[in-house]
Amino acid sequence: MSITNFVTLFVVLLAGHSNAFADPPVAGGPPARLDLEDSRFAALKPHRELIEHRKLLRGFVSIAPLPGGRQAIVLRGLTATTPLMFFLDTSGRVELVDEEPIRGFKGYNYGAAVVAGPGEDVLLYWFGTEHRAIHGRLFSSKGAILWTTALAAITMDHRDKEIRFDNIETVHWKGQGWLLVNCDRVACYIRLFDWTGKPRWSQPLVLDCPHQTAVTLLQDTKSTVFMSWVQFSRDAERHQHNSYFANRITNAGKFVWNEAVRLGEAPSYYMTGPQKPEFRLHAQGVEAVLSRGTAGDAIYNVTKYHVVVGPDGKLY
Repeated sequence: MSITNFVTLFVVLLAGHSNAFADPPVAGGPPARLDLEDSRFAALKPHRELIEHRKLLRGFVSIAPLPGGRQAIVLRGLTATTPLMFFLDTSGRVELVDEEPIRGFKGYNYGAAVVAGPGEDVLLYWFGTEHRAIHGRLFSSKGAILWTTALAAITMDHRDKEIRFDNIETVHWKGQGWLLVNCDRVACYIRLFDWTGKPRWSQPLVLDCPHQTAVTLLQDTKSTVFMSWVQFSRDAERHQHNSYFANRITNAGKFVWNEAVRLGEAPSYYMTGPQKPEFRLHAQGVEAVLSRGTAGDAIYNVTKYHVVVGPDGKLY
């Protein structure tokens, strides 16, 4: 999910379908971290005391742009701290603060993030250890809870099946619902939910891709979503050879391409985490802004490069 809200109209022809977005989506990019000196978060400055008390300074920020220029913002820490949820009006001022957006759940709760829904509704989702599930809670534009449900049960019985808290991704699929992807050490599980939180497919779509990370989702046509991830690998001498891969998902729960398409080289990373790419709609398909090099605390030498992925999987 991107924090950028574009207002230029894109008309994109993909796979023979014309698909116009009033707010052209952009997916991926580096995760936003809270800095109250950043002009994007100036409206939160009056709430510094509360944010500091919750240990959320420099924490992660999830932003859902809403119709008319409003925004929903969720702040979460690096650990299982209780998140904060803000609603901003069209002028960028805070109009509502929810200090307990996941109230009613015990145990540890991780990875809270927010994504737009139908109209001005907002979906908050997170992983909770109490029920070992990814939960969804829909809020109205006024902050009222409309419903809460378990979107996906998670198995945590074996080390090779443990959930990755940084590998849960959701996109608002216009006209369809929400596409939710969660990954463990061996695969990614893809589910589509309607506006009431009920699954639209009888079984999740499974992507077998061990040692993956940095999942990114972008709706590219009315009936498909573009999905990308970083595949991590090492050679016999423990040198990293990481790659970006992608596929497209239909609203019928199928992959468009029989095999995932390799987009290009991804950086080796040490301590900093993988470099999440950025995707945007393009006249020929989807444009990817990728990185290569080395990303680490001691050495950071990363360069960016561009690839356009056609609806048939060809690279330009």
